[in-house]
Amino acid sequence: MKKEPYQGKTVVQSADGMVEMDITKRPFIPNGSFDVLDKILAKGQDRRCEILSGQRQRDVSADTYDTRRSTVQKVQTSKFKYPLVGGTGKEGVNFFYCSVKGPYFGVAKVIFCDANDLGNVILDYAGKYGMTQHGIAITISTKEEGAQIVQALESVEWNSFLKSVTYGGFQISPKMFKYFRADFWKEFV
Repeated sequence: MKKEPYQGKTVVQSADGMVEMDITKRPFIPNGSFDVLDKILAKGQDRRCEILSGQRQRDVSADTYDTRRSTVQKVQTSKFKYPLVGGTGKEGVNFFYCSVKGPYFGVAKVIFCDANDLGNVILDYAGKYGMTQHGIAITISTKEEGAQIVQALESVEWNSFLKSVTYGGFQISPKMFKYFRADFWKEFV
């Protein structure tokens, strides 16, 4: 092995087999589904997907919404009255309750969680839910747009694509969405 200047092509062993590509053309390297990724990546001046993440809640410490903290519990009470989405798997929605009203309440959004097997995605047009550290949301303008995003995120095609971009703990990284077109979801409806 010797150090050489980059030649513009790298051979990548992926779920799709051996693929030769210029790795500088993508912000991250998935484990397959390169054609799908290329369709949904923002290019040039394309508007990018705006996400909200339970891990990175603005204006308040994100720890406030961590299910391991004293500000969050599983049972709703008069003190713990603000509903947080903690899971949206195919088995159902998992709710927690927080004693602090956070910045994502009142925001129209579609909520899903970082598990790589999406089901029960929530259309929260009224903004009545917050998110735990496992929450991810896409901001929306209309109920119709939100309904289409829900349909896309619950589709077989999207869930298949997710398998190529989840690593290690099989969690969806909210960071990848910043590289997607704002309307990336249209490829899955």
